[in-house]
Amino acid sequence: MNTTYATRRAQGLCSRCGKVPPMEGKKICSACQEGQTTAARLRNERRRDSGRCYRCCKPLPENSEFGACPDCRAAMLKRYPSIGQRQYRDKTKDEVFQNYGGYICTCCGETEKKVLTIDHVEGGGCQHRKKISKSGSGIYIYLKREGFPSGYQVLCYNCNVGKYRNGGVCPIHQNKLDGADIFTTSSKT
Repeated sequence: MNTTYATRRAQGLCSRCGKVPPMEGKKICSACQEGQTTAARLRNERRRDSGRCYRCCKPLPENSEFGACPDCRAAMLKRYPSIGQRQYRDKTKDEVFQNYGGYICTCCGETEKKVLTIDHVEGGGCQHRKKISKSGSGIYIYLKREGFPSGYQVLCYNCNVGKYRNGGVCPIHQNKLDGADIFTTSSKT
C-alpha cells in the first residue's frame, strides 16, 4: 500500500489530493470523484470507438451491441440484472411498435418515441394492463408472446387521452373526418 495515501487517510483527508476531507463513506473527495468519473467516461468512449470492450479492452465481436465483450457483459448482468432487463424491455418495445406500424401515431402522425403508446382499439386498456402485468412494460411482452394480435394501434399520448375523454374517438381525428381544419384559428373581422 502506498504510504502517502495511508497517511492522508489517517489525517482524515482525501487520499488522492490530500487537501480536503473525503466524502462520507469514501476515501476521496467529491472533486477527485468527479475527475475520476470524467476520466473513466472518456477512456470508455475511446475504447468503444476503437472497437474494444470498455471494461477490459479486449476486441469486441463483430456484431456486438453493447460495447462490452461477452465475458464482461455476463459479469455485469450477474452483478446488475436490471441492465439486461432494461435492454430486453426496450428491444421488445421496438418489436411491438414495428409490428403495429412503427413509431408513428395512426391518428395525427406524431413520431416522437417518448410520447407514443400502444392503444386498445376497443378501449378497456387500463383493466387489461392490470390483468396481465403489474408493470407498464408488461403489455409489450404480452403482445409479443401472443403473436401481435389485432385490436391494438400506435397513438400519441394526446390522441390516446383525447380518445378516452371523447367517447372512443380522438377529437383531432373526429375534426379531420368532419372536414374542420383544427389548426387554423378564425378571427372575426
